[in-house]
Amino acid sequence: MRWEARPISAVAAPAATSPRRARAAGRASTGLSLGVISTFLVVVVVLPLAALLWESKKSGAHGFWQIVSSPEAVAALKLTFGAAFVVVLVNAVLGTITAWVLVRDDFRGKSLVNAVIDLPFALPTIVAGLTLLALYGPRSPVGAHVAYTRGAIVLALCFVTLPFVVHTVQPVLQIQPVLPLDHV
Repeated sequence: MRWEARPISAVAAPAATSPRRARAAGRASTGLSLGVISTFLVVVVVLPLAALLWESKKSGAHGFWQIVSSPEAVAALKLTFGAAFVVVLVNAVLGTITAWVLVRDDFRGKSLVNAVIDLPFALPTIVAGLTLLALYGPRSPVGAHVAYTRGAIVLALCFVTLPFVVHTVQPVLQIQPVLPLDHV
């Protein structure tokens, strides 16, 4: 058996495909992706909502309204909307200030601050909850016992949503020109 020297291009060149085959392969992968995403959304979103609607129809509209307007449900809705309103106000102010400082100033530890802001993205929800409980629970090392209170709900919501506000405001601030103070 004798080895012959051949140019590399003859060995490594892929088989030529027609543009028609390339488009067909692209459509097949797009169709597969769409099918996987649709199946996921049906299983995770549509089926639970359908089950909820099915169960609510068993007792009729009057029974549904009695459950929704019960004191427990009304208290849960008030707590949810009240905490969300407070978190929106806090994040609007503190998130904008944080984004401003990160965009306009250079300081030692800036990458650490960015990492701490992104921490909720990296932590699983249960780990974030346990961490907040360890920091602000009954045996708090910082001396604040807010566990199982409305304040704890607001704190947890702020922890989870602050990165969204900061990362939404940062690009807007980056494209804004910095005006000298004498133009104010």
